Amino acid sequence: MDDTVHATAVAWADRACLITGPSGSGKSSLAIEMIALGCTLICDDRVTLSRRDNSLIASPARNIAGLIEARGIGLLTVPVQDPAAVAFCIDLSSSTSTRLPPAQSRDLLGLAIPVMSSAYRPGLAAAVLLALRHGIADPDRTGGGET
Repeated sequence: MDDTVHATAVAWADRACLITGPSGSGKSSLAIEMIALGCTLICDDRVTLSRRDNSLIASPARNIAGLIEARGIGLLTVPVQDPAAVAFCIDLSSSTSTRLPPAQSRDLLGLAIPVMSSAYRPGLAAAVLLALRHGIADPDRTGGGET
């Protein structure tokens, strides 16, 4: 079973990040910054999701593969990543003021996918890239103290 969602997906190696949020929230801008940092585009604006065993796989929508919108510039052509397993989602529709927010997840095709909520801001692309490359630490690891 496949599902096409209004989102953008980028990958580092074989790990993908699904970027969600309403139109104008910065999905494509975040993806462009991540591509400039070395990620590859899976798809902008529409991402096909499928389930393979216990993995959520992000694939490009056929008719827009290799295109990403740069607001105020137009459509850019970029290399496309092979389908990749979604490691987590970044939700640009909401943010938290909590320094170390509790773990959250979203059900996608019957799988609980970790979700980070953040408004688009400077430094977000680098933080998301680090999470893709090295993972997300358990928020309880610090014991709630200052870091």
